[in-house]
Amino acid sequence: LGDVYKRQAAIEQQSSKTKEVLKSLQAVSHLGNYQKWITDNKSFLADLKWNNPLSYDSFMKEFASIKSQLKSKGVLQ
Repeated sequence: LGDVYKRQAAIEQQSSKTKEVLKSLQAVSHLGNYQKWITDNKSFLADLKWNNPLSYDSFMKEFASIKSQLKSKGVLQ
């Protein structure tokens, strides 16, 4: 039963981190910032993809939406 609680806590922590990561993506103001964001979050995203594929899929939908917004603002091409 202890493992169940540990796993739940890990999922909740990932969820909080996912929101934080998406919020930081929204704040990107130029291509260099975007590239740094990718570098800074690469290992988190790999962990999320491996450990929680459903959350990763949801994250990628949000990521695509935010990336599209950044493109429409001229931040990315």
